Amino acid sequence: MKQRKAEENKKQCEGFTLVELLIVVVLSFIMIFGMVGLIEMAFGTFRSRRDVQQVTDTARTALSTMERQLKGALYFNDDDCTASQVSFYADVDNDNPSANSNNWTEGEKVVFSKSGANVVQTTTQPTSEGGGVTTANLGGYCSNLQLFYFASGVKPHWNGSTYDNAITLPGDVNKNCGMVKVRLTLTSGKIMRYFERDCFLRILKRG
Repeated sequence: MKQRKAEENKKQCEGFTLVELLIVVVLSFIMIFGMVGLIEMAFGTFRSRRDVQQVTDTARTALSTMERQLKGALYFNDDDCTASQVSFYADVDNDNPSANSNNWTEGEKVVFSKSGANVVQTTTQPTSEGGGVTTANLGGYCSNLQLFYFASGVKPHWNGSTYDNAITLPGDVNKNCGMVKVRLTLTSGKIMRYFERDCFLRILKRG
């Protein structure tokens, strides 16, 4: 009886073997790496959602501004209307009632274009208001700005790479254009998104 108790006490006093310790260490590392992976995945999801929200908000702001001002275009500068910028006259601040399609120089000259990673608006006041020039940043993250001009009543047709029924540039945009399609490509981190807006012109007969 005493011998059995002595053997039991001896077993209880013995510690873990080296193999058992190695197993515990390996399992601990597996659990730690698993937790780190989950944390990284959570941060990656957060960053992706943040980037998507950023480019979406930027596109909404830029496209809304461009649409609002293009709708009131009084005259298009054909030579300056390209696939990457649009130039036109409009009474964008509604402060000159004499500005119209026959007296378009009384409106502001507006140019939408891409500068670096920004969509910018350059506005030149009419001579009657001092002729000052201002530049506004409509939003960043822009990797591409594309503009397509369509005659009134024409439904845009995408052939897989471009709109094949848009007005050929250089062309008579001022005379024929009834709608400008703006296409923005915005990139933030690993997120790339395309945004489009159809800007229908209120004035179809321009001087």
